[in-house]
Amino acid sequence: MRHKNYENAEFDMAALIDLVFLLLFFFMCSATLSKIDQIPVELPESENAKIPENLKDRAIVSICDDGSYIISGTTVTADELRKQLHTSKLEFPQLSLYIRADRNCKFEYIQKLIKICAEEGCNNVKFATFNQK
Repeated sequence: MRHKNYENAEFDMAALIDLVFLLLFFFMCSATLSKIDQIPVELPESENAKIPENLKDRAIVSICDDGSYIISGTTVTADELRKQLHTSKLEFPQLSLYIRADRNCKFEYIQKLIKICAEEGCNNVKFATFNQK
């Protein structure tokens, strides 16, 4: 039996690199989604609740029952939230805002957030609700 000479054998790394980038992208996306789920917000119920179809250029702001605002997994004050929305609006002119307000939070916190949105030009605002069905 003759043995083949493997000295000049080459391995194509392109497919492996593509696979590594796909895995990296998957884990980055799943880690971001899991952060949103960890925010302690109990959404109000609605019969017409549905998952948004277009999540592009969307910022998610959560309001806890104590009135604290959470954006990108970080608790911020109203002034810090205003600055972040201003920066995001400059970067993404078609910015949509997705508000996740706790069912037990006072309306004055929501009203304050809506005022900040209006002042910063974020006119496309949607509220998250929960459908128990």
